[in-house]
Amino acid sequence: MLFRWIAEQQRQAQEAEAIRWLYVALTRARDRLILTANEPSKGQLDRLRPGLEAADIPMQMWEYEEEDAAIVPPPPPQFTSIDRPLLIDPIAWMPSELPARALGEYHQCPQRFAFRYRDGHPGLDASTRQRDRLLALVRQLMISDDRIKTATTLDTSPRLRNRAIALVEKFETLKAFAAVRKLVAQVDHADRGGRSVRLEIEGVTVYGTIDLVATDWIGIWVVDELDRSAQAADWIEAWVYAQANVQVAQAAQMSRVYIIDLETKRTLDLTAIELTALEPISRTIVVKIRAGQFEATRAIARVRLALMLRSVPIATCFNGFQRTKP
Repeated sequence: MLFRWIAEQQRQAQEAEAIRWLYVALTRARDRLILTANEPSKGQLDRLRPGLEAADIPMQMWEYEEEDAAIVPPPPPQFTSIDRPLLIDPIAWMPSELPARALGEYHQCPQRFAFRYRDGHPGLDASTRQRDRLLALVRQLMISDDRIKTATTLDTSPRLRNRAIALVEKFETLKAFAAVRKLVAQVDHADRGGRSVRLEIEGVTVYGTIDLVATDWIGIWVVDELDRSAQAADWIEAWVYAQANVQVAQAAQMSRVYIIDLETKRTLDLTAIELTALEPISRTIVVKIRAGQFEATRAIARVRLALMLRSVPIATCFNGFQRTKP
C-alpha cells in the first residue's frame, strides 16, 4: 500500500513537471511568433507546420505589408494659443499665517523679520523655538501646585528647565512683581495655562497664546534674554491679543493688558485707549509685509510709540541688527 502511494506521488510530480515544461515551451513559441510575425519569412511558423498539419489545426497567414512594419513617428504636439500673460517673474512671498510676535519684530527691523520668517534663518529660528519652549515651561510651572515635582517631569534640557524655574521664582519672590502677583492670584488655574487665539488682519491670520486671561485684563509673560529697551514688539503683540480676546469673549472693548517681563523685572500695563492707538500701526505693518517691503531701517519710528506709551530709549536697526542709543 505504501509502495503504491509513493509511486502515485512520484507520478503526479512528474506530470506536474511535464506540464510546467510544456507551458514554458508554448510561452516561448508564442513570444517568438509574435516578435517575428512581421518578417518576410512569416516568422518561424514553418517549424510548427508539420505538427500543426498532423494535428489538423488550420493555419491563418497574415499578409505582410512593408508600411505596417515601418516605425511611425508620433504626431507633433499641438500648442494652444494663450490669451493671458505668462508668469515669468518670481512670485512675492505672501504669508497666510504669522505669529503675533512677528508684527512687533517687523516694526523693530523689517530685514531681520525677513531673515527669520521669510528666509528661515536657522540661527534665528532656533532662538524662536527655544523662547516658545521656555514660555510653555513657565506656563506649566505657574499652574502647578507642586512645582518641584512638575519640573522633574518636564521633557526638556536641564538648562532650559532650570531657567524656567528661576524665572518663576523671580515672579514669586521679588517685590517688583508684588502688585501683579495679587492680580494673578485671582485668576483661575485654568486661565493661567494659556489661551490660543487667532486674528485676521488685512488678509493675514495672526496667531498666538494669551498667557493669563482674567475678567477685565489679560497678561503676557516676556522671557527674552535680548535687549528689552525697544518694547515695540511687546506693545504690538499686546494689541493683537487684546483684539483677539475681544472676539473670543465678545466684549464691548479691549481689556487692559499687563506685559510681565520676567527678565528685566518690570511690568507694563496698557489701557484700552493706548491699545486702540496701536491698531493703525499694526495694520500698516501687515500691509507692508504683504507688499514685500523688507528694507533695513536705520531707526524705528522714534517718537510715535515712545511718547504714546512710555519714555524709553530709542532702538535702531541697521542692516538687520538691533542697537540701542542712550
